[in-house]
Amino acid sequence: MTIKNAYKIMIVEDEAVIALRLQQRLTEMGYDVAGIVYSGEEAVEKARSLTPGLILMDIMIPGKLDGIAAAEIIKAELDIPVVFLTAFSEDKIIERARKVVPYGYILKPFHDREIKAAIEVALYKKETERALKKSEERYRALAENSKVGFWQTTLDGYTLYINPAMCRMLEIEGPEELHGKIYHSFYDAKNLKIVKRELAKREKGLSSTYEVELKGKKGTKSNVMISGAPIFFSEDKIHSTIGTFTDITELKRTEKALMKAHDELEYRVKERTFELNNALQAIRLSEKELTQRKLALEKLNKELMETNQAVSVLARNIDRKKEELEKKIFRTCNGKLLPILKGLQKDVYCQKRQADLELIINYLNEITCDSSLHHDIDSHLSVQEMRVAMMIKNGLTSQQISDFLCISLHTVKTHRKNIRKKLKIDNKSVNLVTYLKSKLKSQD
Repeated sequence: MTIKNAYKIMIVEDEAVIALRLQQRLTEMGYDVAGIVYSGEEAVEKARSLTPGLILMDIMIPGKLDGIAAAEIIKAELDIPVVFLTAFSEDKIIERARKVVPYGYILKPFHDREIKAAIEVALYKKETERALKKSEERYRALAENSKVGFWQTTLDGYTLYINPAMCRMLEIEGPEELHGKIYHSFYDAKNLKIVKRELAKREKGLSSTYEVELKGKKGTKSNVMISGAPIFFSEDKIHSTIGTFTDITELKRTEKALMKAHDELEYRVKERTFELNNALQAIRLSEKELTQRKLALEKLNKELMETNQAVSVLARNIDRKKEELEKKIFRTCNGKLLPILKGLQKDVYCQKRQADLELIINYLNEITCDSSLHHDIDSHLSVQEMRVAMMIKNGLTSQQISDFLCISLHTVKTHRKNIRKKLKIDNKSVNLVTYLKSKLKSQD
């Protein structure tokens, strides 16, 4: 699509003959004429409704609004490019027209080449402006949303533009806080000297990248990498300078930590290498000693094996003698002691010692046949409590037990309570005599 086919052109001309002739010429040139109007007021209304791509506006038209006034309203509201048609060249009129910033002039009487050239230049200029505006909007959006700080200043340090990221670095609410101020307050003496040195390069048209420490308004310090460059009015005239500020605080902190870790690791490697060399030397020195120890251990192992064989023979003999002793004890207890004790139980002179005799029989049974007395009762009760328990089992009253053992009745009752408690039969419903009879069965 060419420029002339992409736009509709509206003609504002109060002389109908000139307007129609101009419409014919534009049509022959391939342009699309959106309409013809004859006054400034009508020009504004039609521009709002038709939104043409270009307006050819006669300066001197009837009505409250002349061509310049109408063009000013259209430019402000609709941003439509206007090319003035005029037969006048007075300085005052041209000065008024210039303030509207028209896209060109066509002087009457006009020729086809002048018309075409003026229209093509105006449309091309508008296209260029729109492209430039779109580009500026795109780059501004990038700058406004960037995490990198942008700071544009004059050569003497006054702020022209600063993006939100840069405001955050400087700890300020907005660009208005920098009005009438220069950058000095954000650097200490050492870093300010570096910044001034680098800005001096901008005056010579040079770019540079450097690192400094930036101090925010609230006192927060951060390390930044600045890439600065001059902005030119023309090839040899500098307009301002711009710098991109990248916060490298974490990077510097990490770099410092890595350097520290590297130094520590290097020291540890040297230290460890020294230790390993010493250890290796010690190993080499003790190698002969270890060989000698190995031979001694082999000799000792041989002697231990011989000793082990002797110990095995001795252990077998001990086991055999132990077994013979156990048999002898069993025979003595069952064949000699138990019959004597059972005979004493029947002797009327031993009635008072029945509990002790029965207790001894149970102990002997424990040796010979691993009786339940040992597991269930004996491990919990004292010797005196065992005597009392035997008498209770045999049906003696507390008074009888007191008389037999020559102890107080209160002591007997205390023993009974302790027996119940230790045997965990605190429940009164459990009969102590029955319980003891079930546990303390005499061995036949």
